[in-house]
Amino acid sequence: MLDGEGVQVVCMARELNKLGHELTALCVQKMSSGYAIRCLHHKYKSPGLHPCSECKSYFYEHLRRNKYDLIIPIGDESAFSLSQEKYVVNALY
Repeated sequence: MLDGEGVQVVCMARELNKLGHELTALCVQKMSSGYAIRCLHHKYKSPGLHPCSECKSYFYEHLRRNKYDLIIPIGDESAFSLSQEKYVVNALY
């Protein structure tokens, strides 16, 4: 999951975990909803999902180091950022 900031990540992570999926979330802070729940297997503190160069470079480097079958944007901001970068993500990863 792209962002662990909203409360919807808690419900989504709980149900996907029940189905046996290994879950990862990128959280802006350790006080995020996603960082506090036990359903996530991996939690990373990230600079955010804004369309800035620091955030993009972190996101691309994270994707390069980790293999994911599916990326789920939870919030509006992450959905917008991912839609802007979808061709780059598809081409590189």
